[in-house]
Amino acid sequence: MSVRYALAARRTAVAFIFGFPLRVGDPTDPANKILWIVRTPGSGLTIRATPLHARRPAVTVRLDDSAGPEIYPSYVNVPTSGCWHLTLQWAGHTDSVDLPYDPSCPVTPPSGPRPPRVALQNLGQPMGSASDPGWYGNGTLWTELPPGLPANLADLRTTGPGGASMIGLKVGWNRARPGAVSITARPLHGPPARFIAHVGTVSEYGPTGFVPSNLMFGRAGCWQITARLGDHVLPVVVDIPFAAMTPSPP
Repeated sequence: MSVRYALAARRTAVAFIFGFPLRVGDPTDPANKILWIVRTPGSGLTIRATPLHARRPAVTVRLDDSAGPEIYPSYVNVPTSGCWHLTLQWAGHTDSVDLPYDPSCPVTPPSGPRPPRVALQNLGQPMGSASDPGWYGNGTLWTELPPGLPANLADLRTTGPGGASMIGLKVGWNRARPGAVSITARPLHGPPARFIAHVGTVSEYGPTGFVPSNLMFGRAGCWQITARLGDHVLPVVVDIPFAAMTPSPP
């Protein structure tokens, strides 16, 4: 069973923790990784996973010592899915994080009515076709699903305010009625995370038709995006992929 852990960086710790897709069971599986980026020389990097709700023994993994700051792609082979508490020991310091987990993300499929011609305009020029299979909309606002991803997911890395490492995704919206699009989002699983939306304006792209957006997510995982055009709401659930994020500055 595939699972995804979404971990936020701990700014005060001697290690940064980020999520990789994992598979329960086989520690040799290349997807069975968690990325630890240590900032200081030290020894005794030990990872301990403790189940929070199930009566199961803790799992402990010890990694080779390090002579300096480096990346540790390491496995933690937990025996079952569920909610686990991870503790990292490194150079005499300890950091920990709880891992809220849900094995599934109810990704929104293409559905709804087809966009009319007025929505398929970009500054007066035709774009796309109403017969394209990826349209998802509510009769007023549309987007194409799934969102396009680059061949190299590392290209999704972007920098937010204050130098924060975030995941950037470009998403287009098509309007059949005049107005500006506003966008909010929240993670469906795990703790809250930062979200920033930059959306094209009516003065830039006109009152109807196509408008682009640049969406910035604080971490990978399952997110609900809510796009609004006037009183009309279009909710979209997407699985934001891990993008080899770099540590945010302390």
